[in-house]
Amino acid sequence: MKPVPLRDGPRNMAFDLSSLAASFSLGGDIHIGLDVGASAVKVVALKGNNGKAPKVVGAAIAETPVGCVVDGLLSDTRSMVEIIRQALEREGISFKKRPVNIGLRGLNVVFKRLVLPFQRPEEMAQQVLLEAQQQVDSDLAEWLIDWQVIGTPDGQGQSAVMLVAAKRAAVEEFDNLVKLVGGIPNVFDCDVFAIENAHEHSRGVVAETILCLDIGKDSTKVNILQDGAPVLVRSISLGGQHLTEQIQKSLAVEMDQAEIMKVSASVSGDLMSGELAGPVKTHVDEVCEEIKRTLEFFANASSDLKIDTIDRVILSGGGSSIPALATGIGAFLSCEVAYANPFARLNMHAKAQRVIEAYPHVFNVAVGLALRHVGDKPT
Repeated sequence: MKPVPLRDGPRNMAFDLSSLAASFSLGGDIHIGLDVGASAVKVVALKGNNGKAPKVVGAAIAETPVGCVVDGLLSDTRSMVEIIRQALEREGISFKKRPVNIGLRGLNVVFKRLVLPFQRPEEMAQQVLLEAQQQVDSDLAEWLIDWQVIGTPDGQGQSAVMLVAAKRAAVEEFDNLVKLVGGIPNVFDCDVFAIENAHEHSRGVVAETILCLDIGKDSTKVNILQDGAPVLVRSISLGGQHLTEQIQKSLAVEMDQAEIMKVSASVSGDLMSGELAGPVKTHVDEVCEEIKRTLEFFANASSDLKIDTIDRVILSGGGSSIPALATGIGAFLSCEVAYANPFARLNMHAKAQRVIEAYPHVFNVAVGLALRHVGDKPT
């Protein structure tokens, strides 16, 4: 299998899906980003995603039925199709014959930062495939492979390379989902790179070390950027569900009741008071511990990043909507923590504004996906 080269970074990864679905560039210039998460599905429709002034013409969010998405895998495609259709109808968004960009996550994707001798592209490709075989737990033919050289070779002629592998079966699953809803599968990207794409569009490239954390229901996607380039991408198995579990254990209530208590307290702003204060503190402490492990892991493998060099943290995802979390991470890393606003440099239709105004950071991945278009990387 021949890996597909990237344009200027793995955030623009797009697998060669010629055997699964053709790439289309349709009239109307509307591209749709579809983020299918374990707790919610988010949709962003963007007009002119490759122009200077793209406009959000539609946005939708709907709760994902329990068990429909587990570790990034679809377990009930029929229910997901119905949920997405209802959300689109409610917000007046049409998928019909429009290009849909969708994200992959969880067990579907493997990331690995390699350091290889700088060489000709065809030689590098062969070396990457050899490395990829060591990273996956099955036949390489069951995976789609992509890679990108990051930065320039060092003084010893060594190059950093980001390797990404995605399960072919998972891509086919989501390809089928998009078609059943009525859209045209267009670009398959990784959620962790969509986060980077949205961040770069909303804030631009800055000379800082930025820790992007997208906290979902059952996992947290990590992307560390140095001067605009990704140096570490990782997914950790801890998300918003962890807080629900802490409440359930601490207060000896059923999981459904614990979730209701968490959501209600989040809305009222009472998470850090009364009987929930203990479970929340435990959750925040464990999130910080996972961040510490991630940074130490990278520091042991590279001298370019230390735990005290994070300049800024950008939070996104539904599981990040806990004020205590931003405060705790900021104190732990001694740096600024802000919520992502992927719509900062986008024009906005009023009906989309109504949907996203309360929690714009929840749509971070969907915006990063919607910004993708066929032809934004060489083949």
